[in-house]
Amino acid sequence: AALYRDPWDLIPKAFEFARMIYSDPAYIQSHVMYILTVQALINGVPLETLVGYFQAINYQKAEGYAENKYIPYDEMHTPHNAVNMLKKPHLFPFPDDRFVTLMFGGLDCHVKHLQPAAYYFSYKYCNDFEKAILTAVNSIGNNMACATMVGGLTGAMAGINGIPKKFIDGLANDKSLIPGGFPSQSEYLLDLAQTIADGTK
Repeated sequence: AALYRDPWDLIPKAFEFARMIYSDPAYIQSHVMYILTVQALINGVPLETLVGYFQAINYQKAEGYAENKYIPYDEMHTPHNAVNMLKKPHLFPFPDDRFVTLMFGGLDCHVKHLQPAAYYFSYKYCNDFEKAILTAVNSIGNNMACATMVGGLTGAMAGINGIPKKFIDGLANDKSLIPGGFPSQSEYLLDLAQTIADGTK
């Protein structure tokens, strides 16, 4: 998602990627929607306007994809439902966010059950990458898969500078992941993020 600024450049690649993992069209569409949401957040699309953003491009035709609609209408609302929930906390009083996954059915490995909780955690703690990740990791159910998606979403909103360096540097294999000429993995990722933002990669 970070490598493509234009959704039309990303859409065929996202479908190609999702088809390597899933064969069911419903799973593929859900995964593509997640990838497009990450891209939208990287591009600075406000949470409140996500549905309108997706609707504006939904009826166009992506090159290499035969259907006029690449995502079902209902699928576009999944990333935004968590925004509506957070606007009305009195209707969804969670005494402990770790149990949010119970409401969404994210106890199993079904990606369509995990994504709503991932969107919720990411949006609620969009300004605190560590809190978002730890809340997802400490939640019940398939917490690791959920936390992975939370990392992508929250990282897209926080940016590379919003991710604590302890999550990047100091890993057991950190040194082997550092390309030549960079003092640390975080410095390399900062440079890569800036290169992508400049549109030169």
